[in-house]
Amino acid sequence: MDRLNKVRTAETKFVWTEPHSKRVIVRHTVQKEISGAVLQQEFDVIYVVKNQQCNQCTRSMTNEHRVERSERLVSTYGHSNTANKKHTTVVNIAPVYRDDLVFLSELLARK
Repeated sequence: MDRLNKVRTAETKFVWTEPHSKRVIVRHTVQKEISGAVLQQEFDVIYVVKNQQCNQCTRSMTNEHRVERSERLVSTYGHSNTANKKHTTVVNIAPVYRDDLVFLSELLARK
């Protein structure tokens, strides 16, 4: 690609690919005049889309699935052999930022 300044770009266009392929194909047509003759060549450049998060998002996502559960005995009743317990669940959820894309199920989105 660094030698493109030695030739003239005649045409550049996108080539259709499947949306889920994460590939962008750009077809370049270049021309160069040599000894009065015009030579033309066409070639494809394939770009691969890779997902990457910023450092802050990467740090916040590493602890995304941490869940803590605790159970505490509140009271017991000896004559009926029953007990009251208090259950607590703490879940750390990754923060949602302004430009984040969040997927919700259709049922949850309607609530």
